[in-house]
Amino acid sequence: MLRVYEALLIFRPDLNEEEISQLHETFEKFIEEGGGKIIGKDDWGVRKLAYPINKCEEGHYTIWNFEGGPELAEKLKTAFSKEERILRKLIFRKK
Repeated sequence: MLRVYEALLIFRPDLNEEEISQLHETFEKFIEEGGGKIIGKDDWGVRKLAYPINKCEEGHYTIWNFEGGPELAEKLKTAFSKEERILRKLIFRKK
């Protein structure tokens, strides 16, 4: 059964556009290969963080909405945790 999820990623602010684009492509491919479908993506760009994370005052925000099974969401959490260029991640199920 497919569910709708939202994933918020905050990337390091010192990444250039090419690196951000590469990360976007990598995770979009991961979602699609895991049987999911991307519904939407919103790239907010670099914004000030509420508090410093790993000595960074800013972060590059991107939000994805996607459909997939619960196992895909768990695999994404694991993959996001292994990526050092991600400051914060949040994946939650939407109603």
